[in-house]
Amino acid sequence: MRDTSELMSAYRECVRGIWNGAFRPTVGPNADFDALDSFWIVRDVLFSEFVLRRLGVPPLSRPRRPVREPVKHVHVIPECSPVPIKVNRPSLDGNYYWDDPIRQARADGLSLAWVDLFDWDSFGYIDLQFHVVKIERCSEHPHVVGRAALVDVHHVTVHFDEDEWARESRSSQDVGGPH
Repeated sequence: MRDTSELMSAYRECVRGIWNGAFRPTVGPNADFDALDSFWIVRDVLFSEFVLRRLGVPPLSRPRRPVREPVKHVHVIPECSPVPIKVNRPSLDGNYYWDDPIRQARADGLSLAWVDLFDWDSFGYIDLQFHVVKIERCSEHPHVVGRAALVDVHHVTVHFDEDEWARESRSSQDVGGPH
């Protein structure tokens, strides 16, 4: 796996700088909250250019808003154990609630797929301190597999599985399908 933490950091810096300096709506009666929708389009383009293109991966083929599924072959690797984690509790309304009682997980036996960057504030200044991940494996708490979670960007590295991507690319070409 290729460590892509620097690419993700560059993407994070760019996204938060553009939001904080240009897209963040001013408060008041003339606030342009449609800027949020436009910003998500810009985020997709920036992710395609800052991360995917530099990895040799085709750009996103469709908008990711709302972001719910991981980017294929991008994995988040804890750098400490136990790693602090905020797990999404199940909800009937489809919204994310980061108040599951699990607050940490051992790094061994934990597999996390990268979904997006996250900040608590959708309209103010952002820092994007967290990665949204999908828990693919958790030996310590197997009941949370499949759920979304938040991990601090400072406690993890982000990796791209080039072998996995190459295998999938070859198999889609073998059956005549586009990648």
